[in-house]
Amino acid sequence: MAGTDVHGCKTIKITCTTAKVGEEVIFFFSNGAVDLGTASGTTTVSRILTCDENAKFLLTDGENTRAVGSVECITARAPPGMIILISNIL
Repeated sequence: MAGTDVHGCKTIKITCTTAKVGEEVIFFFSNGAVDLGTASGTTTVSRILTCDENAKFLLTDGENTRAVGSVECITARAPPGMIILISNIL
């Protein structure tokens, strides 16, 4: 789901949901070869990415904000491979 933040910058909410309630779901964030970490939850995990002045999507996690090039979503029982290429969303 795309939107706009209070500064007029594009945002996108990314969500991954398991087929079975109670299973773990994990986002893997990266930018090229740089691993930016993970976010996990049970059944559903969501994050909001916002853009910068160069039209790059950014992930803010705590006090860290970094550019994201791709997001991979996997679940405990589903095979990995659901890849969202952030650069293609704009």
